[in-house]
Amino acid sequence: PAASRTFLFAGQLADYKGLPLLLDAWRAADPEDAALRIVGDGTHAGLAADAAATDPRITFVGQVPPSAISREVAGARAVVVPSITPETFGRTAAEALAHGRPVVTTGLGGLGEVVDRGSGWVTGIEVGALARALREAATDDAAVTARGAHGRERHRRLFSPEATTAALLALYDRVKG
Repeated sequence: PAASRTFLFAGQLADYKGLPLLLDAWRAADPEDAALRIVGDGTHAGLAADAAATDPRITFVGQVPPSAISREVAGARAVVVPSITPETFGRTAAEALAHGRPVVTTGLGGLGEVVDRGSGWVTGIEVGALARALREAATDDAAVTARGAHGRERHRRLFSPEATTAALLALYDRVKG
């Protein structure tokens, strides 16, 4: 919800997931009244822990059970998916949309197909652009609410079990026809 002040990064803490990019953009955005919650594990766990130790707005949670991710997403103001290499799909982004949470993303690969400008902020991999998106998402409640609602509808229409099943059945009909 827009009332939440917490941005969520949930994923593998590895180079390709863009945690260093996110932390640079977070420092540049300097969103005074916002928090960043980092959930995951990997080679950049030390970087996440160091960031949390030096910035009281950052919390490094570490690995959580898969069943807890949904609660993390549901409690976020926005979900940040700053991957610096093309993603094949972007499950975290799709899950955020299902919960009505806007996504701040680089938009690389499949992320650009999951998130559109109506359901989030698509920035590319430039620190300044990501920082501007974080700042806007931190300060503009109306944009967060509108993009979250658009994202929920986008998920229902394109990525829900009903939508994907219908698309698969249509594909089967075309192939056998």
